[in-house]
Amino acid sequence: MTVLEAEVRRVLVSAVTGLAARTEDPARLARYCAQWRWTGPGLLGEALEEQLTPLYEAAADELREAGDRLAGAFPDGGGKTAATAVAGDLRARVVPVVERLGAFTGLGMSLSVGQLADTTALLLNNCAVALSPASDTAPPDRESFGLLDLALRLKPYEETRRTIEQNRARLAEAGVWFSTAKPAFDPVVAALETAARQLGRKDARGAAGTLEATLPSLHELRRLSRGAFAALPDVPQAVDRLCDSTAILLNNCALALGSRAGGEDLRLLELAEGLCTTEESRVRIAANRALVDQARRSGYGYGTPYPVRRPPRKSVRTHLEEIYYGESPVAAKVWAWLVALLILGAVLVLFG
Repeated sequence: MTVLEAEVRRVLVSAVTGLAARTEDPARLARYCAQWRWTGPGLLGEALEEQLTPLYEAAADELREAGDRLAGAFPDGGGKTAATAVAGDLRARVVPVVERLGAFTGLGMSLSVGQLADTTALLLNNCAVALSPASDTAPPDRESFGLLDLALRLKPYEETRRTIEQNRARLAEAGVWFSTAKPAFDPVVAALETAARQLGRKDARGAAGTLEATLPSLHELRRLSRGAFAALPDVPQAVDRLCDSTAILLNNCALALGSRAGGEDLRLLELAEGLCTTEESRVRIAANRALVDQARRSGYGYGTPYPVRRPPRKSVRTHLEEIYYGESPVAAKVWAWLVALLILGAVLVLFG
């Protein structure tokens, strides 16, 4: 190749690659350049790198500054405000450069475009997390999803991509929690809190009514925890805890009502036994139910509406026999009086 031929090729390539930094469709230009076989090895990459290096360096500077701003905002509690500003700057001044550079990565440039894209994606991820912190007090910010989707579009390295996908999945789960699960949980939690306060005021009947009114919602939650909410972390366990708490409160209502309940206590214990989800609660409630049922079947006046067996009347002879053999509750008193009278008689005889 003559010097003149090499120079002609360089001029021709430079005229076209000069568009790389300002064309509105860099992907189309990159496809056009990729068809050039006559440029020889390295010439196209060198020309493109000469045109795009200033953009690369400006974007790298922007990333360093954005990272410092974002990191410095959190100790002062201004993370969300800083994240919004940094995300806006990245969208406006860095992402377009990364996407432009990315169109030409396969054409022989030595610029670290992959690292630039990875750093940009990671910063966008950090902004998204700062806008939607891990909290159950507020739903995720919709802007977070846009930032994470943009970060994935930049094709970061594998490790960064996994981090971004995990954060997006977490935010999606939080969105489902606030839009669907939380509205179902809140009434049940409020009812349990109300019932606990009623029990504290010794209003066991009112607490039992509050708990029974919320049972349909609780059963719906149990159904959803095995279906729509099954994939949400901790939701099935939270439903189990609500069921167990309801069971304990029903148990406490039954015990507080006692023999005044007219059979309501046993019914409440049956409901409680069907709701408990821990072995400790199950054992406690089953034992209480067995005691109440045993009291009813044994004929103790426990105030139940069920038929009770009364012990048969005892004859006078039976009472006397029980007194003589010490089997009657009053036997001790009778024998004590007899002994006292004998001692008194003996004293009178000796000293009379």
